[in-house]
Amino acid sequence: MRITLLILVFFLLTVSAIYAQQNFTFSGENTAIYTHRVAKDSLANHFENEFRVRLDQRWFSFGMTFRAELPKYDQFKPIDELRPNQITTEWSERFAQLNLDKLRLKAGTIEDSFGSGIVLRSWNDIDNERDKRMEGVHAEYNFRNIRLTTVYGALRDDVPEQLINENDIVMATDVDYRPIPFLNFGASVVEYKQKNILTNRQSYTYYNVYGGRLGLMTDYFDLSTEYAELRRYHDIPNTYIGSAIYGNSNIYLGPITLTAGYKRYSRFNEYPLADLPTLNHYDELLYSYAEVDFEEGLLGEIRFIPNYENEFLISVAESWDRDFKVRHFNLFTEYIRYFSDFMVRANYQHLEKTKKNNHEWEKELKPSIYVDFQTLPILQSITFEWSYNEEENFTEFKTYNKPYFQVDTRITDRLNLAAFISTKYDSFDDISDSEVYLGAELKTTLSNHTDFTVFFGEEQGGKVCRNGVCKTQAPFTGLRLTLNTRF
Repeated sequence: MRITLLILVFFLLTVSAIYAQQNFTFSGENTAIYTHRVAKDSLANHFENEFRVRLDQRWFSFGMTFRAELPKYDQFKPIDELRPNQITTEWSERFAQLNLDKLRLKAGTIEDSFGSGIVLRSWNDIDNERDKRMEGVHAEYNFRNIRLTTVYGALRDDVPEQLINENDIVMATDVDYRPIPFLNFGASVVEYKQKNILTNRQSYTYYNVYGGRLGLMTDYFDLSTEYAELRRYHDIPNTYIGSAIYGNSNIYLGPITLTAGYKRYSRFNEYPLADLPTLNHYDELLYSYAEVDFEEGLLGEIRFIPNYENEFLISVAESWDRDFKVRHFNLFTEYIRYFSDFMVRANYQHLEKTKKNNHEWEKELKPSIYVDFQTLPILQSITFEWSYNEEENFTEFKTYNKPYFQVDTRITDRLNLAAFISTKYDSFDDISDSEVYLGAELKTTLSNHTDFTVFFGEEQGGKVCRNGVCKTQAPFTGLRLTLNTRF
């Protein structure tokens, strides 16, 4: 409590001092959400509020985020009984930052990424409730063609499924060197001290990650490639664990762009602070589907833009494990047509997943079409997609369909309505007995800086896009009220 009081006093004094100079910007946002869930638990009501405030001056920045949840609700697990420790209030972010010409020094809550994220990515994955941010110090120094970044901090939260513990220590350094404008080299070193919670004494496992990268960019092609090696030190004779290789290249031939990508991850899933590039359109790694410690894959894309009205894309990606027992295949095609008054985007995705050891196999065929109306006074857009799925598990084989239809409308300049309907059924004969999901979201602008949104209905979950906002959501049934104010 004393620390929080001191921070508030420091903040007010800083605001007063900078206000006297009349040379600062003050901004913030408050989001309040009330949720009534129709769920099999004793708690149907949930309230959360997040308040952000930021102050920026030429040499100084300061920010805080306060979050309250009554109670703290796990979107993936129902709550059987409300307990006092589930009612939480916390400062989810606090930082002070010094901005000089060549030096940027930040203390407090840290988010950072080295390269593509293979060596280190510290961030708050809100959709999956995995907070990998740190509390510590971040320094960045720029001298001519060299950028030096150093991070030292402790992880903020527990992530049990990835063996991340609160107060695990991270020390990291990254160097980026650009000798000429179109060429850059990078090198990174990370030491992650993971607390061993199964022992009676305070002990740690040390994960060391060493990485290097190369980037090349010209008018006709670009190339980026990275390599990282993972080692572990904890009373073991062989410290080597695994490695990661990732590369991506584009060739520009007038209206045609050719893209190729390669990945090879060996036992790198044991390092929880990596955000490995998926290198496929459906954005999923092989080890998130099966228990594997090796993944290799290729990507090939052709993008053709002959004029301002048409755009074509064909993307093919495949991944496999060490023994070719687990495989993914993904084909994605897209065509975009721009008319004078509206735009049409049609795409098709073919996805196959195979586990030969378990005799499991999945296939998804998903065509979709999206029409964006730019000049119609009421109708904004129409979305229609159809997912046909096949699944096989030993002797069991099943098929099902998941059609989805959504309409976005503009009732007035300050009032928008999005309504959707979806269902899931095995065959056309079962349509009448299938479960239907209906929902609507009403968004209104109360003032220039305040929006109020009401959602009611039932949705299956997944990636949801409504009223110009896309996010990943868990399955939900009920009512959700959101009030967002910016200043």
